[in-house]
Parts: sequence; C-alpha cells; structure tokens
Amino acid sequence: MTEQVLALPAAGRDVPAQPLAPALPLGKRVFDVIFASLGLLLTAPVFAIVAVLMKCETSGPVFFRQTRVGRNRRLFRMWKFRKMFEGLPPGPSLTSRFDLRLTRLGRFLERTKLDELPQLINVLMGEMSIIGPRPEVPKFVQHCPEMWDEVLQTNPGVFGPNQLLNRNESELYPPGCKDIEGYYIARILPDKLRVDAEYARRASLLTDSLLMARCVLAVFHGAITWKSIARQRWQILKQLLLSCAAVGATLGAVSLAGLHLGMPGVAEFVCIGIAAKLVLLSALHIPKKSISSLHVDDLLRMFWCGMGSGGLTLAGMLLLNCRDLSCLALFVDQAMFIGFMFLYALLAYKLYVNFVVQRSRVLCRRLIVAAVVLGPVSYLSIVTARHGLHAWGSTLVTTLLLAGLAAAARPMLLVLLPVFSHERSSTWLMKETGKILLMSMVGSCAIVLLAFILNIRDTGRLDLLLDMTLYAVLLTLAGCWMNRRIPAAVIRDEPSAKRLLIVGDGVELSAVVATVLGLPEQRYRLVGIISPRSEAPSSMIGAHSVLGGLDDVPEAIRVYGVQRLLVLRSSVGAAQREFLAEAARAHGVECCEMDLLASVTGDRLDLRDDGLGVHVRVRHMDDPQPQPLSFVER
Repeated sequence: MTEQVLALPAAGRDVPAQPLAPALPLGKRVFDVIFASLGLLLTAPVFAIVAVLMKCETSGPVFFRQTRVGRNRRLFRMWKFRKMFEGLPPGPSLTSRFDLRLTRLGRFLERTKLDELPQLINVLMGEMSIIGPRPEVPKFVQHCPEMWDEVLQTNPGVFGPNQLLNRNESELYPPGCKDIEGYYIARILPDKLRVDAEYARRASLLTDSLLMARCVLAVFHGAITWKSIARQRWQILKQLLLSCAAVGATLGAVSLAGLHLGMPGVAEFVCIGIAAKLVLLSALHIPKKSISSLHVDDLLRMFWCGMGSGGLTLAGMLLLNCRDLSCLALFVDQAMFIGFMFLYALLAYKLYVNFVVQRSRVLCRRLIVAAVVLGPVSYLSIVTARHGLHAWGSTLVTTLLLAGLAAAARPMLLVLLPVFSHERSSTWLMKETGKILLMSMVGSCAIVLLAFILNIRDTGRLDLLLDMTLYAVLLTLAGCWMNRRIPAAVIRDEPSAKRLLIVGDGVELSAVVATVLGLPEQRYRLVGIISPRSEAPSSMIGAHSVLGGLDDVPEAIRVYGVQRLLVLRSSVGAAQREFLAEAARAHGVECCEMDLLASVTGDRLDLRDDGLGVHVRVRHMDDPQPQPLSFVER
C-alpha cells in the first residue's frame, strides 16, 4: 500500500519535504504496545456497552474513521467512536460545546473523552503513540507550516500536552461563534502548536510516563468543571433539594413505622440514596429547566426515575453489605421521591401559569404573597393567646418550625387552587369563600401530618383548630379587601367567558383542551366533553366530565347554557357533524370545527387568539397564504 504524504505550502509555493525523522526509540515503541494492549483488554467491556447503546439510539456504524496527518506528514485513518448522527451533510471538523450534530450518547462520549478509546488500535498499528501531539486534519496542517515541521517529527498521541492545558477545548469558543474553524485557526491553533513543539523537543520515556499519569487524571477531573457547575447551579440545587427532601421524609416515615436503623445503616442509606437520586435526576433531566408545560411524558419520567432510584439504592446497600434496609423502607423511599418530584413539577407549572401566563390573576398572586405572612402569623397568634409568651421560651424551636411549615404549605394550596377576582364583593364571597375554607382545612391537615412525621407533639389539637379558623377568616378578609381595590378592567369577568362544549376524543382532544385552557387570558369556560364513543356520562377526561354521547348534545346545550360548540373533525364523521350543526342552530349556538391532525400531513399549524376565539389556520409549506381550513364557522 502506497503511503500518502501531505505537502505543506509556505510563501505561496510548495516546500520540499523536510528530512524524515529517525525511527522511534525502541523503548517508546515497547511502551506504546504494552499500554495499548492493556488498554484494549481492560476497556473491552466499555467497547461493548458503547456499541450496544449506540445501536439502540441511532442507526449507523459504531466507529468513525477520519483522515489525519501523522509523523513525517503521512496521512492515516484515525479510529473514534461515532458521536454524530449518520448521514449528515458536510460541516465543520470541530465540535462546539452544545453541537446539535451530537447524539445524546455522543455528548457523553465527547465530554468524558471516551470517544478517543479506539485510537489504541492506531497505536498498535504504529500510526500513533500513547503520548504525543494530537493529530489534526489536513486542512489545519496547511497553516503555520514552520511550526508543523517541528511538531510532525514525532508520532501523534492519544494523550497530548494540550489536554492538560485545554481539557475541554469546546468551551474555548465564545457563545454564538458562527465560524468555529476560523476562530480555531486564528486563536487556538498557534498556542497549541507552540506547546506541541516544546514537547517534541524534550520528549523522553520519563516525561511520557509522567504526562500519561497527569492526562488520565485530567480526563476524569475535567469531565465536570467549575464552569459547567456554575452554568447548571440552579438545576443542581433543585436536584439536591429534591433528593434530600425525599430521603429525609423517608427517614421520618420509617421512624414512625417503628423500623429503626442503626447509625451506620442510616449514614449509608442517606449517602447512597442521595447519590442514586442525583444520578437519575441528571440522566433523565428532571426537573425540567422550562416549566411552561406539564405532560404525561413528564410523569412517566418521574415514575421511572423513582423506581430506578430504589433499585440503585438497594444495589448500593447490598454492595456495602448493609441488611438493615427493609422492603417497606425502600418502597416508602420510592413513593416519597416520586411524590416530591410530582409536587415540585405541579407547583412550578402552576406558578408559571399564575405569575406569567394568566395576567388577569392579580388577586391570586397577591393572596399567595399574603398567605406567606398570614400562615405563620395566624399560628403564632393562637399559640401566644392560649399559652402566653412563656411558650416561646419552652418550645421555641417547635413553634418556629410549625410556623415555617405553615408559611410553606398554605401558599402552595393557593397556587394549586387559585382564587379569582369578581366585580362584586358579594359574588366573590359566594364563589371563593368555599375555596378558602377548603384550603384552610387541607393546609392544617398537612401541617399536622408534617408535625407527626417530624415527631412534634407540643401543639394540641385545639391550637390547630383555632389556627385553621383564624387563618380562614384573615385570608377571606384580605381577599375581599384586595378584590375591591383591583380595577374593574383587569378583573376576570366570569360571565364574559364563553361556555364551551367540546365534541371529540383521542389525542386531539387532549391537545385542544390544553390549548384552550392555556390561553394568556381565559376566554372560555369548559363545561364538559361529549365523546362520540360514549352514550352515557361515565368517566372523566382530565378534570372535565364526559357529559354523554352525541345524542346528549341538545340536552347538554340547554342545561349548561353552552355558547360555543367545538367539534373535532378527526373524531366525528360527516353525518354526525351535520347533526351537531343542526342542533347548534336550533339553540342559537356557534358551532366550529377544528382539525389539529392536519399538521401531520406536512402542513404548518398556526394557532392564534384574536379575542373572539381560538383560530387554527393550516398553511401548506408551498402555499404562502394561510388557509382557514380547519376552523369553520357553521
């Protein structure tokens, strides 16, 4: 086989090839063969695992081979694990920190440098060494030819001196850099060549041995940097709080059940439990950075995260030969973890809706802030009135802890069950007082439960009953006063929200309900759902009742005062749509048809709300004008 040699240009002309470097010292070659053979033998399971994971994620080969420039400018094919999707168009030869071409496994391989392991094959073939300057693609060797003459006098290496200085080279590019190859040539490559040339002048077996040890440590140490931790600090903090809260709640519940663990068992359970939860939360990207939605897929990921954490915790405890953990404790740990993840996701989503999306919920936002103050004030007032100021001295820690629980639990309920504004105070008292009473009772029960888990028994039942009553009165008075001070222009006027009845089922129904209820200002009040495949009210879809089948539409329109009937075309046949249109005309109700599934055929779906209704326009990619085909006024 004929070897290919790269000619290096300088000053506009080809430079004669430099004298060939002498053969590698025998000691360096023996060093390379021994460590390459041991590396391939020890990492054989890693090769198998990476191959299986890669085939499960994407199609295409496991390995990627690219032409690089080696010793004396000889070209060779370097082996790597494939990090990118197969069949991509030509792009930059370099990867940035968040390169979209990388697969999920490819991002992990790139971060941990495991994609470089197959280069041990090049070492056995004599094309590379364990230690040496990192090989470059031919187009980068065309730059700075004088420095390359010195660098290419030695074999390129799997590990190099630049890996100590620039372990995560992808982080050197500025954010939003469009021309990463140009930036690399102008800013990064000259410095790398100076370091590599210095290595080539001083290379020896001793320096290679020391450099290899330092590079192996850099590979593990650089996978997680302070820069990446600072970028993900809030996500890491949320994951740590979820893990600690779940483990703490598990210990409290296990203690109440009488399952006492010894101190070594508790320490091992806490460490292993938190570590297992952090690993799975990071792997499954929980919690989401964007809180603008909550889907069934999110709940499934939480479920598998909880189940997986139990399995990892059990495996870790058995590995450490700790047999004190019972099956009940493990089950409680999984349930607590899943519950905390779901509660956090639900609260975060509801906070996003109340404070960002639904701008008209002024009263709800103000009451949430007020509950943070009124919750502990109510409890502390009752304790002081019944037991006097001396109670603060005898049970100060307990009192402050229960007050903190009240400040945390009671605003959460207002987030989950929002209170709305009304133009008249009498209307507000009639419609919203029941919510406040319900939240007061549930909040007090939650405080009692938390106090029971924490083994706090210093507060009597009468104290909590009086606290519940006082809190309900204070929150009602505050809500009534705030409602009167809100301008009428921003009050969510309930009668102006059109009463909507939806006819349909399936995936399209879930998407339409989420769209209608998630509008920036709710202009519809969903009274119920008519299922084409149901003949009698028998179930719930989400939080909405199924009122019956198609034959029940006229009665539902009359009883519930429906003002708009929305028909999902993919769920209802043509003859049935005609029947629904006749029923709507007979009762003077607007009838609309919607087809969200039209976007599956390659059309683009546009959703907009102009204050009169939700309009869905289907625009084909080849048609510049949108056609209102899927929203038809009957």
